[in-house]
Amino acid sequence: MTRRPTGSEWRAFRAALVAAAREDNPLLAVSGVLDLLAVCGASNVEREALGKLQIVVADLLEGRQQSALLPQPKRRRGKPKVSYAAEEQRAIACALAELYQQRDGVPLRAACARAARVLRHMPEMREARTPAIAIAKWREAAAEDVSRRTALRLILDKFRARIAVHAPRKMEAAFVAMARRYVKNPE
Repeated sequence: MTRRPTGSEWRAFRAALVAAAREDNPLLAVSGVLDLLAVCGASNVEREALGKLQIVVADLLEGRQQSALLPQPKRRRGKPKVSYAAEEQRAIACALAELYQQRDGVPLRAACARAARVLRHMPEMREARTPAIAIAKWREAAAEDVSRRTALRLILDKFRARIAVHAPRKMEAAFVAMARRYVKNPE
């Protein structure tokens, strides 16, 4: 970069980031960074990497799973890896079931069924044949992870710590709000 941004340039940059957060549009945030670099006199070579990132983000927002700019993943044997978003949805469902079990004193099966009903619009719930059984299996899978390396186990442990500290009603509302982030088209 050839110069530092002025106060008005910083304010414009912050306004772009605030707009990106308000509209939940990461493409606006990347565009704001690129605009700031252009104002500061960064060369095209310096802005090229972020320009590629902007294209990748646009591809993902338009529904393309794999951008042409990213290297193709190597084919793996066995089960395909679950995305972080799917693991977080699973952890939300497991934590909500555990919350119902602790708070209401119901058996695990009933708690899983109630969590499945509450989170029925979440993509992971819609993909499962029987969501209540799926929640119980995800909970078992997290319990079997002794090495604590899977995302499901780590996220679920974080949620369990929150449940231990906060009021149950507050945590129930928080889990439902987290689940809403994943719901694109509620029925």
